[in-house]
Amino acid sequence: MKNGSVYADRVRKAYLRLAKTHRKPDAASPMDPLRQAAAAVLGRHDGLGAGTAALDRIFKRVVDWNEVRVSTAEELSTWVGGLLKHPHASCEDLIRMLNGVFRRENAMSLDRLTQGKVKDARKYLEGLPGFDAYVTASVLLWSLGAHAIPVNDRLLERMRREGWVSPEAEREEVQGFLERHVKAQEARAFAQVMESASLQRFVGPSRSSVAPAAKSAVKPAAKTAVKPEAKADGKPSSSSARSAPRIGRASKPKPAGARSKSSVRNKARK
Repeated sequence: MKNGSVYADRVRKAYLRLAKTHRKPDAASPMDPLRQAAAAVLGRHDGLGAGTAALDRIFKRVVDWNEVRVSTAEELSTWVGGLLKHPHASCEDLIRMLNGVFRRENAMSLDRLTQGKVKDARKYLEGLPGFDAYVTASVLLWSLGAHAIPVNDRLLERMRREGWVSPEAEREEVQGFLERHVKAQEARAFAQVMESASLQRFVGPSRSSVAPAAKSAVKPAAKTAVKPEAKADGKPSSSSARSAPRIGRASKPKPAGARSKSSVRNKARK
């Protein structure tokens, strides 16, 4: 990503600000990888919380994963319609993902991922149907404790509009960028805070997205003449007195026929 250092600084400042008001995750035990993957598939657009709530509602109607796998998207979407932005498409993705796991494992389980290397687990998940960058990162972070930063659609949109990342950046690029700039020990807290922030309603552009050139477009206010202020005794101040014209004493009018003193002295000498 171009200007990576600039965006990294913006992301860091945004996270520190949001961390003051958003809940950080508790030290919970890792979630089952298959359940985590299913919640991420359903919450790809609206966040992991919405995906988990939708999955809980589905399991109030079904017995096990196989029953979910053989259900139709129409049936599942009627149960979770009020929780997801795209319920039918999300349920189709869920069914495709579960069928992909079943064909690969011949069972409804991803427990094998907990026994291998993280690098191998990432490669395995990326090859499964229905596992995009967000779902893969969710399983790696919350089930395997690996260094990953899942970014859902709403968070990606906010990061673009706030100017935290490039407006053209795609999800996979943003996740890789964040993983390079967020430390492994901070990954869970960072992901939780930022995903919670994605649920907030966006209200206009932030300061970070305003181009620097826009500041110079503001013209300074025109200067207005300031009248001299008077002192407490009613007299004008010294600065105003210097600029004010001087007023002399009024001379008395001379009577008609009067002569000046100098003319009288000159006549006496003669």
